[in-house]
Amino acid sequence: MAFVKNFCRLVTDHELTDEEVIDFFDIVQSIVPTKILTGFSGTGDVVSVDVIAYTDQNQHVYEVVLKENIGPDDGDTIAEELANEFNFDFDFEASVEV
Repeated sequence: MAFVKNFCRLVTDHELTDEEVIDFFDIVQSIVPTKILTGFSGTGDVVSVDVIAYTDQNQHVYEVVLKENIGPDDGDTIAEELANEFNFDFDFEASVEV
């Protein structure tokens, strides 16, 4: 069985505050089912992870892993809600099945 990763991703020059990360997750999970991942803290403790954050080519990337593929209508709804919530430029990306 092939590994499939369904996701929603926000990419921006702006580093999100903790509150903005929570808002991003809340918007996504209010539209589509999300997965909570298990990770490890810097001290080795097991922690729950709902948003993955990293930098790539000087861009801040925030990713939510989904339980299933996202449809175009759901993607549009999420993008519209993010645009209403955030006052900075960003790209919104989502996985699609081909």
